[in-house]
Amino acid sequence: MKIKLLLFFCLIATPWLFSQDIDMDKISAEEEFRLAVVAFHQGYFNKAIYSFERSLVFKPETSLVRQWLGRAYYQSGYEDAALNEWDNLLNAGLADSALLAFRDTVERRRGLQQELRQRDSWVELLNLDKDKDGESLFGRPSSVASSVAGNGHFYA
Repeated sequence: MKIKLLLFFCLIATPWLFSQDIDMDKISAEEEFRLAVVAFHQGYFNKAIYSFERSLVFKPETSLVRQWLGRAYYQSGYEDAALNEWDNLLNAGLADSALLAFRDTVERRRGLQQELRQRDSWVELLNLDKDKDGESLFGRPSSVASSVAGNGHFYA
């Protein structure tokens, strides 16, 4: 009797007790994500966008897929769509510091900040005359730049 009970438990009850639920949406989302990353690294950004979006159809709450989708948009030239994806992650509190820095860089490159940026100003620490007591101080300067004030001064 014990053998029959043990056999019943091993063959019938064990698989039933330790069975696992398989999430087919998660498997499909991960497979699409894998295909999208491969396409992204091969330079097929439009194919990557398609696969990332298909992955989001199966699991829309995945933040890693949204980060990669934003990068694929950016590489394809769709900066507005990329910034929109990244902003959604920032608003949800799912973005890390690297994504935040990359998003800020992209935002600054698109605006007028490059044109409006002022050049670094020169600070004059010391002004030496060419000749001191009949001796030439600068025989061979390595580089020379003119003053921006237009007064004829040069920096050596």
